Amino acid sequence: MGDLDKPIYGMNLIRVPIKKSKRTLISFVLMYYTSKHFLELARQSQESRFYNCMASMIFCAFSLEAYFNQIGENKLKHWKSIQRKLGPEEKLNLFNDIYKFPIDRGSRPFLSMKKIFEYRNRIAHPKNQVIVNEPKEKLKDGEIPKLLKTDWENQTSIDEAELFFTDTEAMIKQLEKFITGSDKNPFLIHYKGEWWSSSIDLRNLSSKSEHE
Repeated sequence: MGDLDKPIYGMNLIRVPIKKSKRTLISFVLMYYTSKHFLELARQSQESRFYNCMASMIFCAFSLEAYFNQIGENKLKHWKSIQRKLGPEEKLNLFNDIYKFPIDRGSRPFLSMKKIFEYRNRIAHPKNQVIVNEPKEKLKDGEIPKLLKTDWENQTSIDEAELFFTDTEAMIKQLEKFITGSDKNPFLIHYKGEWWSSSIDLRNLSSKSEHE
């Protein structure tokens, strides 16, 4: 009789091996590739370009936000209690106090950070907007005034989407290199998986079920 099948008080103990797994999603990488996907669609076709540019630009902000949260979780034990109280600039200021990042906020790519999050905020808090066009010059008979667009609609373009994506990628790469001291591409994987073996005691489980 082996160790896996021994009588205990007249009952057999059966241990059954089971497999367990754990998956850790690296959110900033997933958001980065989502932005890249929509940007590539925008590059390929004029059709639906506006919508693809808008999606790409928004996910740039999501990627940066997720990356900042990852830094905070790795460095600060109390991060969960403060992260919602801090805006992107405040988070970067906090990390700068810790790491002393040698970054220039007056030039790209970090100059674009404010613009990226301002765009994201306009989309994230949507509401109807009324824009009145009052032409300075008198319209001709039968001429219809031009319908104006909102600021964020005018901003949504392939050029701006390219800038957002390029600078988001550069910002994360610069920060990651300074934190880790490595030139390794931070966008290589968007999740980590772990697998291991364990076992359960069926006799114990059945005993519990009988008395519940």
